[in-house]
Amino acid sequence: MEKKFFEDLKEKIQPYFDKDGTGHGFDHTQRVYDYAIKIAKEEKVDLDVIKTSALLHDISRKAQEECKLKMCHAEHGADLAKRILKKTSFPTDKIEAVCHAILAHRKRKSIQPNTKEAEIIRDADRLDLIGAIAIIRIFQHSEKNRNFVFEREFQNSKIPLANFINKKLSEIAPRNFKTKVGKQIAMGRYNFMKEFTDRIIKENSGEL
Repeated sequence: MEKKFFEDLKEKIQPYFDKDGTGHGFDHTQRVYDYAIKIAKEEKVDLDVIKTSALLHDISRKAQEECKLKMCHAEHGADLAKRILKKTSFPTDKIEAVCHAILAHRKRKSIQPNTKEAEIIRDADRLDLIGAIAIIRIFQHSEKNRNFVFEREFQNSKIPLANFINKKLSEIAPRNFKTKVGKQIAMGRYNFMKEFTDRIIKENSGEL
């Protein structure tokens, strides 16, 4: 597809991200788009599917929050993406591949990516959960941290960063990434985040 197609698609989907308060606004989508292209350079994949899937993977995130999680944004997003793409010049024989990548990007649905394109989209999406930007997102989009109060038993507290330490590190460990480039990027970001959170715990306990 020509560059203009993706520029037009970006413009078309902006309303789905307006006033997003979930940490999954268009800035997140743009990063996933950039990560996916970077990973794809080392793989034999369909870039049309990669770029389109990355742009559309979270178009139903805001809707999921508005309905109080009564629907899955991956499932709804795959259906919505199909309807959107059928009204464009996007090749009809590639639409299902895009829909699968969107559907499989959410780990909680237990739907495994069965194409290299889908693996790349899942890896690209997870990369935004690790590193400096991830730390900013945790605090920026969490009501609980607007008035941040440290608890003495930091690791047992219910604040988002502590939840990350206790539950998320294992989920986003580099070993869980599917692609070579994804693993490499994840390793650097993971190590930085682990060092950062370990430092907070030590400072909070008076060890440092």
